[in-house]
Amino acid sequence: MNKLLNRSIVIILALIYGCFANAAPIEIIKPLEEITVPSGRSETCLKHIETIKSHYRYGWISVPERFENPDQKKINVFWYTKRKETQQPMLFLNGGPMLEDYASYSIFSNIEDKFSLGIIYMDQRGVGCSDKPRDITDLESAVEASYYGGEQIVHDAEAIRKMFFGTNSQWILFGQSFGGWLAGRYITMFPESLKSVHTVSGTPIKDFSDFAYYRIKSNLRQLKHFFTAFPSAEAQIKTFKELFKNDHCVEYKDRNICGLQLYYQIIETNLSVTRSWPDLNQIILNETDSFT
Repeated sequence: MNKLLNRSIVIILALIYGCFANAAPIEIIKPLEEITVPSGRSETCLKHIETIKSHYRYGWISVPERFENPDQKKINVFWYTKRKETQQPMLFLNGGPMLEDYASYSIFSNIEDKFSLGIIYMDQRGVGCSDKPRDITDLESAVEASYYGGEQIVHDAEAIRKMFFGTNSQWILFGQSFGGWLAGRYITMFPESLKSVHTVSGTPIKDFSDFAYYRIKSNLRQLKHFFTAFPSAEAQIKTFKELFKNDHCVEYKDRNICGLQLYYQIIETNLSVTRSWPDLNQIILNETDSFT
C-alpha cells in the first residue's frame, strides 16, 4: 500500500474507533483449539502461518462450496485475528479479486491496538490459505470456478461472524478496492449483521458489472499514459499478445495461468503501478522470445 492509502486507512480506523469507543465489548464464543493445517496448502500459505502464529489466532472454517446446496461439497476458508474481547470486531475485506493480502495485517497491527479495534482477516475463497477451484479446462471446471465469486465470499464472512459471535451479533466492515464492492454486496445480503461499513479506494457498488466496467475504464486510462511514456511498446503490444498460446502456462500464485489469461495478468499487474512500467516495457519489447 502506498503512503496516501496507508494514511487514509489510519484516518478511517480513527473515525471508526470514535464511533464505537464506548460500546459494550462483544464476547467471542469460539474457544481456543489445536489447529490442524489442511493438506494441500501452498508454500506461501505455510510461510504466512509461520509469520503470524506467535501473535494471531488462526484456523479454517468449513463452508459449502455453494451455499445454495449446503449438504454438498465443502471447502476450507482461512481466517486469523489477534482481537481481544474488549475490542470491537471488524472484518477486513482486501482488494482483488482473486488476490491474497499478506501485507495489510502488518500495517494494521499497531493501529488496531491503538484504536481498540479487533480486526479479523480472511483469505477469500480461491486464494491464499483458503481452498482454490480447479484449473479451468472444461465447462464443468468453469462452472465450479463461478462458485468462488462475491456472493459466496459474503456467505463465508457471515459463517465466520456466526462462528465467532453468534447468530444475532453485529460487526464492522472495512473494504479496500474490490473489498469495497464486497462490502456493498454484504449490505444488500445481510444488513442486519452490520454495525457500520467503511471503504477506501473502492465503492460499495451493488452490481459487479459496474465494478468490472470501472476497472476496465481505469486500465484503459493507465494504458494510454503508459503508451505516452513508452511509445515503442504501443507498436509491439499486438504482436506480444499474439505470442500467447492456449497451451502456454506458467505457475503464478499457486495456480496455473494459461494463454490470454496470462497475458492480461502480466499487463494488468504491471500497469497499475507506474514504477513497474519500465519492466513492462522491457517485457513487451525484449522478452517475447521466451513466450514462443
